[in-house]
Amino acid sequence: MTHLQFHIKRVVVLFLGVFFTVAVLPIQAHQGEQTVLKGTVLNEEGKPLHLAHVMIEGTSNGDVTDRQGRFQIEVSSSSSVVMVVSMVGYAPAKEEVNVEAAKTVEINFQLQRKQAKLDETTVTADAFTTGDTEGVTLSPTEVVTTPGAAADIFRSLQTFPGVSNMDEGSGLFVRGGDVSEVSFVLDQAPVIHPYKYERPTGGVFGTIPPFLVSGTYFSTGGFSAKYGNAMSAVLAMESKGMPDANQFDANIGMAALSAGGAIPIVSDKLGIRFSGNRSLSRFMFKVNGLVDEFEQAPMGANGNFSIIAKPYQGTTIKFFNYVKSNRVGVPVPRPSFDATYRSKEQNRLHNLQWKQLWGNWLVKTSASVNRYQNDRQLGGLDLNEADRAYKLRSDLEFSGFEDMVWYAGLEWGRFGNEFAGQLPGEKDILDPDADFYTIDEQYFTKRLGGYLESEYQLFPQLELRLGVRTDYENHAKEWTIDPRISLQYQTTNHSNIRLASGRYHQYAEPFQYNSATGNKTWAFSKPGTTLSDMNSGKTYFMSERRAITSRIVT
Repeated sequence: MTHLQFHIKRVVVLFLGVFFTVAVLPIQAHQGEQTVLKGTVLNEEGKPLHLAHVMIEGTSNGDVTDRQGRFQIEVSSSSSVVMVVSMVGYAPAKEEVNVEAAKTVEINFQLQRKQAKLDETTVTADAFTTGDTEGVTLSPTEVVTTPGAAADIFRSLQTFPGVSNMDEGSGLFVRGGDVSEVSFVLDQAPVIHPYKYERPTGGVFGTIPPFLVSGTYFSTGGFSAKYGNAMSAVLAMESKGMPDANQFDANIGMAALSAGGAIPIVSDKLGIRFSGNRSLSRFMFKVNGLVDEFEQAPMGANGNFSIIAKPYQGTTIKFFNYVKSNRVGVPVPRPSFDATYRSKEQNRLHNLQWKQLWGNWLVKTSASVNRYQNDRQLGGLDLNEADRAYKLRSDLEFSGFEDMVWYAGLEWGRFGNEFAGQLPGEKDILDPDADFYTIDEQYFTKRLGGYLESEYQLFPQLELRLGVRTDYENHAKEWTIDPRISLQYQTTNHSNIRLASGRYHQYAEPFQYNSATGNKTWAFSKPGTTLSDMNSGKTYFMSERRAITSRIVT
């Protein structure tokens, strides 16, 4: 093939790819554009009402207001709906709202206190979302529209004050802390290895796609006692709930393809959500004449399947499943031998969550399993790494007082690291003819934690939160006590000023307790090649560190 023919072929392939992407796809089949109804519920004094029920009349679609009195409901109607707002001790309110497809409608309510307390009727929501609103929150649309974020949740958060970006990846470095000091949570379940194509500074992208979640809570320090085992920040995500209309979509581009959908099997009672994505980087590299630089072009795929059920009024059960995999193979010339670096990675998260609303009581309980595996090869190095996280968690919220809310919770977890394969006898000597040794090691820890917290509405815009948290790990063999306090002033509906102080702890990874490869101040260590060197680019032979790392934040 001549040089001219080669360039003509590239132009033709590029033209066909662009035509196929723009003119033919994406293929989308949506049944009913979603409209967002949002606003606030206040009492006659202008104070926000927490846990007020906001419903669409004639359905079980609704929401429960948060501590700022805010609510948000998605509807598929394109004409009008009647909204019903109620709360114990207050007269219910109704209002008809004109709805336009794919629009956001803002409406506010002010409830009047009831004089008569007999024959009281209340409306209970089947769908509700509550939780901390002290941190920065992002919707999926905001993630996708953040400039330079490449539709990635983590990259979007890098644009906020206090968050640093060490390279072109998506690692979250908060207020000078390490990327490992951020805790990631989805529907109360921990997310281990939250990055794709991991490296010491995080990874290229975040694991969880933005359209799998209904919103995020991100606190860059001074977070509440609800969260433990984190030093710098917490990113808590909530997966999407019950669909109220059929929705299907498919997209194919030069670099990736995706498909997904949502089906309400039984209206307001049972529904499913599913999605899948796969990268097509080989085709993209082929168009650009770079495919020969890879043995295996970077390939990533992920899939999600969720079942949402509302068997009784005030009850929501959600079974969330997510699997993602990545692989790559690239030649790495070495002075003494030619080698190919190969990596195959898989991450699985399964979480069963139950929410129950009884009057002023809200209970959320989850049981989760997160399994991660990474197989890597380079020269004589052949390492198989597997991490496991099993977690039970329950959170309780009581709002029976007018200006006070109580929170409490318990959690138990079992975490493990497993390593198998062969490692070099001398650090960084990967020649297949060099000396290697075989390993087959497993390390596990168990953790128990709990918290108690109260929130006081001192004034309509001023909120005080007091809490204490305690944690225990079987290897550390000591309880931690972490008092925390925060004071927040709501300047506008979309901004606030917050002062926070507290103590925070974070435990070591299970493998770091190993007597030969971990920290010598945590166990009886001896010099040599460490597994931490091979996995995170760090070494933990530092005499001043302890098994529990603590920090006081003000």
